Amino acid sequence: MSGRIWAPNVRLPVFLWQVKDDWLINNPSDGQGAFDALGSTDKELHWIEGTTKHCEDGYHWFGRHPEKALAYLARFMG
Repeated sequence: MSGRIWAPNVRLPVFLWQVKDDWLINNPSDGQGAFDALGSTDKELHWIEGTTKHCEDGYHWFGRHPEKALAYLARFMG
């Protein structure tokens, strides 16, 4: 499964975070490729560095460090 197949159809604002050295996914090329393929004109990609654990550090990044994502979302929420 690849997000690149459907990514051009995504036109909403996107804030994406990825573990840069993920042990399972071929990052940074896979994450960057999916991000670049997004059809959105307002998008931001945040790389999580210093870990290879997408479950422990990637999935929990937002809960541990909400500031950047919340600042992005605040731009679109009245």
